[in-house]
Amino acid sequence: MSTTTSAPLLERELEIIKLRFGIGQPDGDTMTLRMIGERYGVSKERVHQIEVSGLKKLSNHPEMQRIRHLVEEL
Repeated sequence: MSTTTSAPLLERELEIIKLRFGIGQPDGDTMTLRMIGERYGVSKERVHQIEVSGLKKLSNHPEMQRIRHLVEEL
């Protein structure tokens, strides 16, 4: 059994997702891959890889599966 599908997000994955989508930002502004890369000192391609990894974990999380099921019933 794989533990990666239900593993919590790494701190960096969570922060990047929040910045990309403006979650928790007072003004709700989003940041580009380039802007986040400059903040963390990595390339925009690396930021994208981290973002995709985090989103994949979220989409495979058991709670997300239950939410999908509820939405499909609507």
